[in-house]
Amino acid sequence: MPITTIGGGRGVEPRDIWEYGYRRLTKKRMSASDPNEYSTTSTSYVTVSTLNLDIGVPNALVWIRKIKFTREMYSTSYPVYSRLLIEGVAFCEASLNVRDYTSIENIAHTDIVAETDSNGILQVEVQLKIGSSAQTGYMRNTYVEIDAVVIENEP
Repeated sequence: MPITTIGGGRGVEPRDIWEYGYRRLTKKRMSASDPNEYSTTSTSYVTVSTLNLDIGVPNALVWIRKIKFTREMYSTSYPVYSRLLIEGVAFCEASLNVRDYTSIENIAHTDIVAETDSNGILQVEVQLKIGSSAQTGYMRNTYVEIDAVVIENEP
């Protein structure tokens, strides 16, 4: 099932969740981090890392309520941009124009539904771009935290 907004977005309404046969609700806070450094000279967003959030429930719907994205970024003279991508939808976009690593944190209050894979994993892509291809943008120490409600079938 593709990601969708609840409340008039791209298809799933709260009442529709019950039509899938899902019944058990569990509130969860999940996080993943990556200490590696990434760089790009691309002026279009490129995926530099994929973080796997282990929800622990295969093929479950995940109603994401809040996303926190923390990272350190820098560039030499042009802004560097970063964002998260969850099944094609962008969140927590930010830019910095600093010459030394600076930490930045975004919090997005969301109302979206995604589905875990057969291993109970929800993948979050970390993307990066730079304002000019003549420069390089850098990012490291990425951390993602998601508050969600996991909706699964009754046994």
